[in-house]
Amino acid sequence: MPLPDACVNIALLNGLFNLDPAGEHVFRKLAPVVRPEGIVYAAELILAESLPAERQTETD
Repeated sequence: MPLPDACVNIALLNGLFNLDPAGEHVFRKLAPVVRPEGIVYAAELILAESLPAERQTETD
């Protein structure tokens, strides 16, 4: 991440884990830039059940 270490007070993540399912990778990259007293908020869409096959490939 092109930011200096410990420069972020608040980080907002919205839907990032759907783009990169390797969640630990996301936090490994984020951790150095968040200040020790900083806060990370994450929001993610979670399905209660699998989508039907025809909905899994929709782009709308």
